[in-house]
Amino acid sequence: MLAIESAFELVACGERHALNRSAADLLSGALKAVDREDHSAVTVQQHPLGFLCVKWNIDASRSLRIHVWGQDMRYRQEPNWPIHDHIFSFKSVILLGKVQNKIYTLSEQGKGRMCKIFEVDYTREQSTLIATGDPAMLTMTSATVYEEGQTYEMQSGILHRTALRSSFAVTVLATTLVRSQFGARPRVIGATGGFGLAYNRRIAQKQEVLEQLESARKSLLIF
Repeated sequence: MLAIESAFELVACGERHALNRSAADLLSGALKAVDREDHSAVTVQQHPLGFLCVKWNIDASRSLRIHVWGQDMRYRQEPNWPIHDHIFSFKSVILLGKVQNKIYTLSEQGKGRMCKIFEVDYTREQSTLIATGDPAMLTMTSATVYEEGQTYEMQSGILHRTALRSSFAVTVLATTLVRSQFGARPRVIGATGGFGLAYNRRIAQKQEVLEQLESARKSLLIF
């Protein structure tokens, strides 16, 4: 747990080089846990938005996450609705590769794309989208590409989407759940004709995950 908390603090400080070694060590532990099929200390899941998510819970409000992205990953699920928000705030450090983060706002009328707002309900290895309220207008307000060594932050409740902009990327996130968001549900932006949907957040094939984690670990040690 000390190693996880130390990495959490390194993210807060944006210490990329120290983070590379720390993240590589944590991935070594994750590799052993996946190989033993031990999910008590770390969760490794394929995310519906297309990356491998490795998550350690520090306490009730804080977690550390490593996201492994690759163009050859087949985790993205349909319909592909990548615009979402979080009930936690986070700071992310790009350890390898490039990602683009776009930020959006909603309004009841005016310019933009008509969309429907969904809330996400989590049950075990599945996330269910529940349609809420009337359609709204969606507008993109910014788009920024972040490269190795750069950081960015997102506050809870801000709509965004993150996309891979290189062949491979590793990012590490420190997340903090604010007290006012306890019990709240995150939102996903979908098509106006969409209804309730369910996405799987299950572990991928064991050997595939082991190979992806090991590739990320080795890449981190090079830099």
